[in-house]
Amino acid sequence: MSTMFLSWSIIVFAVALLAVQQCAGERSCVLMSSAGAVVQQGSSFVVYCTFNPTCKISRSMHMSIDGSSKTVKQTHKQFNETTISLRVENITEKRTYQCHSDCRLDPCGLDISAGYPPDQPKNISCIYRIHKNDTGSINCSWDTGRETNLMNRFVMWVRTTSGNHTGGPVPICIVSNKGTESPSANFTLPRSVQLMSVWVQAQNSLGSAESSAVNYTLSDIVMPSTPAVDQVECTSRNCTIKVEQPVRTQHLQIQYRDEQQREWTTYPGSAGLMTSSKTKHISSLKPCSLYHFRARSRFSTGLWSQWSSTIFKCTEEEAPAEALDVWLVPGSDFRSMRVYWNKSIMTVCSGSIILYMITVNGSNNLSVVTNVSADFNNHSVPFCTDCEVTVQAVNSKGSSPPATITTRHTKAKPLLEVQATADNHTITISWRKPETAPAYYVVEWYSEGPILDEVRWVRLDRNENTIIIT
Repeated sequence: MSTMFLSWSIIVFAVALLAVQQCAGERSCVLMSSAGAVVQQGSSFVVYCTFNPTCKISRSMHMSIDGSSKTVKQTHKQFNETTISLRVENITEKRTYQCHSDCRLDPCGLDISAGYPPDQPKNISCIYRIHKNDTGSINCSWDTGRETNLMNRFVMWVRTTSGNHTGGPVPICIVSNKGTESPSANFTLPRSVQLMSVWVQAQNSLGSAESSAVNYTLSDIVMPSTPAVDQVECTSRNCTIKVEQPVRTQHLQIQYRDEQQREWTTYPGSAGLMTSSKTKHISSLKPCSLYHFRARSRFSTGLWSQWSSTIFKCTEEEAPAEALDVWLVPGSDFRSMRVYWNKSIMTVCSGSIILYMITVNGSNNLSVVTNVSADFNNHSVPFCTDCEVTVQAVNSKGSSPPATITTRHTKAKPLLEVQATADNHTITISWRKPETAPAYYVVEWYSEGPILDEVRWVRLDRNENTIIIT
């Protein structure tokens, strides 16, 4: 039986070659493959080139790989008087074969693609998205398995059940793809459909495969359309968020975070929504901070929608809530004093301070008020022996609580065992605590001089006795 089959194959192929010779006509040649123009990757076959009888001299066969313009001359064999052949072993990529001769007629060519038959589609996953209250669309995706390197055709079959009626199966969607991207199918269904069965057929030039059927209860995979954060209005510590939805849902979830956070905070109680739009109020926010807001929704069953686009909004500033840290240094001539203040106030926007207001209250109950530019952190005031100096930071919303320092001091005994140790770019200063604890310590440092404009200082708690200056 095997000998008879082989003889029959040779006779059929000889007839095909004869037909090619007759069809060549005035063309230079005709190329054909014993395995066809699409072959399985790793296979071996023979390429035949049959020339026009008038093209007798300089017959040759050339090959290029995957569309490359560079061709390589091949070592062929003489099959018969008009035909040459080339055996191709273990093909792994797309190739183009061409035949040439001394004829003025055009050369001939043949593209041969190499790939695999499709694997069985697996892991079918479907989502039922509701766009309006009466219609929705199904989106299904699946894993195709091994890359075939060929154009693949996928047909999705669907059988639906509405009440007691079962329809189908019908081919709902036909998808073609080539590459590693997972294909997907989209089709519409009325909301009266309750149950659905889907499966996928995969086909290419080398074969076909069919997935197992997957059954769905649509209420388990239903997903509302993505809501939109339509409007955000903020004060210093509260924001009002308006959310619009294409359809009514039973649950709405709102999340927010400031630009310093990685994790989102879920707004408590953001559920139970029964209308297509809703306004929510979020409190206990930080002033002058940029916040991100997003929302998603869900029906009473099914899946959460995708998150909405993120909306950004900055809370307003408010009057500085903390008093400045101030210090007073008398001038060497005792005609003036220089008051210093620390600019770092955490509850106001960077650069939002308009000015600093300095008030000197003398013993004669007279007050002198001076406004200082926000660019400075110190100011010279007249010397006085029994007065109070108050500094306040001012922005568009108000002023900080007054920070007051008095020129009335009780002279303390000098600190004992003060030590300073330098190490690279730091200096460590320490001292022994006195028997009577002071209200606080202040450490000053400045370049040799002293130049009072360059004084730097830090206030320490009464329980501290060490500081590291960088």
